[in-house]
Amino acid sequence: MNFNQTGSTLNYLIPNNPQEFTPIFKELSNLNILERLWASWYLYFNNDILSTGLLFFLTHELTYFGRCLPWFIIDNVAWFRKYKIQDTKLPSNKEQWECFKKVLKSHFLIESLPIWLFHPLCQQLNIIFDVPFPSWKIQCFQIAIFFFLEDLWHYTFHRLFHWNWFYKYIHKVHHKYAAPFGLTAEYAHPVEVMALGVGTVGFPILYAYLSTIYDIPPLHLFTINTWIILRLFQAIDSHSGYDFPWSLHNFLPIWAGAKHHDEHHHYFIGNYASSFIMWDKFFKTELSRLNEYQVIGRRLPTDSVPEPKLFRMRIFAPNTVVAKSRYWYFLQKLHKVKKTSGEIVALNVISETKPTKVKTFGIWIRYESRSGIHNMYKEYRDVTRVGAVETMYQDLAARHRARFRNIHILKVVELEKSDDVKRQYVKQFLAKDLKFPLPHRVQKSKKLFQAHAPTTFY
Repeated sequence: MNFNQTGSTLNYLIPNNPQEFTPIFKELSNLNILERLWASWYLYFNNDILSTGLLFFLTHELTYFGRCLPWFIIDNVAWFRKYKIQDTKLPSNKEQWECFKKVLKSHFLIESLPIWLFHPLCQQLNIIFDVPFPSWKIQCFQIAIFFFLEDLWHYTFHRLFHWNWFYKYIHKVHHKYAAPFGLTAEYAHPVEVMALGVGTVGFPILYAYLSTIYDIPPLHLFTINTWIILRLFQAIDSHSGYDFPWSLHNFLPIWAGAKHHDEHHHYFIGNYASSFIMWDKFFKTELSRLNEYQVIGRRLPTDSVPEPKLFRMRIFAPNTVVAKSRYWYFLQKLHKVKKTSGEIVALNVISETKPTKVKTFGIWIRYESRSGIHNMYKEYRDVTRVGAVETMYQDLAARHRARFRNIHILKVVELEKSDDVKRQYVKQFLAKDLKFPLPHRVQKSKKLFQAHAPTTFY
């Protein structure tokens, strides 16, 4: 690879070969604005390898941090708080600064080398970078293929990274933040960065290779550049932590969006796809609100035991697939009954009898942390058992970084007597003279202008 080469393959565009960027840009008046900028860039540096490497590196950095900047501003504006998905968990400026430093370090140490080596690969695969560009229809078609295949790749490896050893030593870095924010999109272990990056760059390379064999439109370097920009926008927006009424998933039903991925960071399970929801639907890993299931199962009948003993459990899970999975997990631990040697007899949803009455719930749990297994008792105020359990999961994820699958609910009881309530933060709501005073009230005035500011404190 010769980084000191002189000349560019686009030199034929201008005969006099001026050295300044502006004269080059003016010479290419027969092209549109993007094509003129593209050609001027390569002609100005007069080195195709340097031009491509620098272009892609700057595009990546400016797109990534430029897109993160609006989300950083939004995190510091109180008006947007109503659109925050996990509105009680706002990233501090210190957290964002630490994340920024580690992501920037990853960009220079891990991602920069493949970017600089990309142009020689383009020459081998006949990826064109000439002007004019292909038609917008061809580019949209190619980018749509990349989005579809990359999302399947992302789903596969993301789900793999949640498996035992891979999560403990690789993917756990990305799940440091239970409530993600824009900068966390590429906050990950180097192995994960490279594995998922193969899907982003690998499918354009595969397409370019197939275009040399089959009669399909060739791939342009500008199309790859556009694809990477759109992929970065999608990744950052899905980690933003905000769900607006004008978000894309409200208009495009198959689009995942921030809410889809935020639930994954919240519960540490399910919703593995990044761009679309169809892979999670197809493989039955899509999360929804928690439900309380009653699951009844038993061992398979045999000649010696024609009517095996039934085992009933009440499981809190987002869907029936997770409910069955957790049922067999607990049944194997408690009674040595495996899924392969057992069967589900019945599975139904348990509904709340009085969903409008505020109640106090006591929850006995056991959860696994990095240091061991802990027993804990929690109390929450809610109108349903499911709501109290959801609050418990949020509480443990925020305070103890406990994952959904590592929290085992032993018992959920409604505390009907005030004497049974043990936690002071719940007792304060049981006082008979409980009041919620409004010390600050904004008065409405019919006058457009007033000489004196009204008193709003009482």
